[in-house]
Amino acid sequence: MLITMPLSQTAIIKNSLLVQVKSECFAVLSEDIVEIVAVAKENIKSTIESKYIVIRDEIIKITEFANIFNTNSYPLSQTDIISIVIVNTTDSKVGLIVDKIINEQKIVIKKFDNIFLSDTEGLRGISILGNGKAILVLDASKVMNMLDTKDRQYLTAN
Repeated sequence: MLITMPLSQTAIIKNSLLVQVKSECFAVLSEDIVEIVAVAKENIKSTIESKYIVIRDEIIKITEFANIFNTNSYPLSQTDIISIVIVNTTDSKVGLIVDKIINEQKIVIKKFDNIFLSDTEGLRGISILGNGKAILVLDASKVMNMLDTKDRQYLTAN
């Protein structure tokens, strides 16, 4: 039996990394990823407004993936090793703390056509995995803008 699925102009196929944050699965496009690192908890440094790591003499700001979308947050994992996906935009990098790296695979991304979801910050669209589960696809550039805005709000409030 041959099954065909027409793709609208708003659907694209991309390589992505699937990550788990709490009980949810998200996709990060492979083209946005610089590297994936496992960092000992004691190597995570803090300033008043942010956390960061140093990799090969480069300071990389990190944030907990769960905090980006204001999901129920809890402290860093109780394990001693933290998984961080470092994403890149045109002029900066940020590390996203995730609970688990699931796998890398090609996904079909459908952009949000719904008027209520079309301006959703930090997301590129949605994809449906082979098991039927819907996952959200991260937009690294928009996430960087969100984090920069949160930093500016924090600095002006304090």
